[in-house]
Amino acid sequence: MYTVIGNPNTKALRVYWALEELSLDYDFIPADPHSTWAKATNLSGRVPSLRTEDGVNITDSVAILNFLSDRHGNENTLCSFPTGSYERAQQDVIIQFCCEQIDGPLAMYQRNSIFHPANLRSPEIRSIANYEFSKGLAVLEKKISGREFLMGEVFSVPDIICGHCAGWAISLGFNIPQTNEVSDYFKRIRRRRSLKLALEKTKQP
Repeated sequence: MYTVIGNPNTKALRVYWALEELSLDYDFIPADPHSTWAKATNLSGRVPSLRTEDGVNITDSVAILNFLSDRHGNENTLCSFPTGSYERAQQDVIIQFCCEQIDGPLAMYQRNSIFHPANLRSPEIRSIANYEFSKGLAVLEKKISGREFLMGEVFSVPDIICGHCAGWAISLGFNIPQTNEVSDYFKRIRRRRSLKLALEKTKQP
């Protein structure tokens, strides 16, 4: 059984979502970033971390998602294309895009508004991050056009990243169009039963 270290209000939700997609059992410790648990499992104090049955600790949400999908996934659960294939190269391209242009602006804003010292916080950072996020959504609209998921007909790692970012953006008050293919895509993937189960199982009292 896997153990996940990370509050579901963080990127740890991506890991819980993936585990539910794969129907895998897991324990969890809802540790906040820079908490004692977080620092014990990741030198940077970030979450999530995944502890395997063999005692191996894996950090970074994307690394964990790739590990889980490579090890347990298939086209009917959480798909991961074989390493060395053209499809896997394209999957990695889209993951990198999601991290840089969808996740990146949200993380930039949150770090500056919460974790940076007060003297380094900038009131302009929100408008800058929102602008960059909107640019990323414009590209995402082209990538998802005519597709059910980012890799076509199969649900995969980049869909979890984007689905998590959609909820994250809403919680931060960022602008998401309500009437285009991106909006439809976000609604489609965030209606998945596995996400609902992950949120229910990890809900804090």
